[in-house]
Amino acid sequence: MKITNIEPIIVSVPYKHRETSTRVQRDGVTAVLIKITTDTNIVGWGESCPGPNVESIYQIIVSTIPLFTGRNPFDREAIAQDFFATAHWFHREMSGNFAFAGIDMALWDIFGKACQQPIYNLFGG
Repeated sequence: MKITNIEPIIVSVPYKHRETSTRVQRDGVTAVLIKITTDTNIVGWGESCPGPNVESIYQIIVSTIPLFTGRNPFDREAIAQDFFATAHWFHREMSGNFAFAGIDMALWDIFGKACQQPIYNLFGG
């Protein structure tokens, strides 16, 4: 199985009721969904936290697509190491982590679908 496509998608979801706390007042949320497609037509979905701004997370994902294309989606650890080493996210740790979280989630989704198991079973139940 190989990764054939990675597509980041910016989504904005309005809330029915305003979220109010000591840290935030907002009427909705904007995030980046990540759709990873394989050559076996399994599609994995993930969601990245927007971090400082959603556009930066989107661009991080777009810029690293060549790192993932053609790779085995089960090689999550090697993919993570290459993402953080090759892309030099050491200086922008949070942005790199926010972007990779959605990618990792999508890779786990592919793994669960390929094994025909919910992900919690793959973690031990």
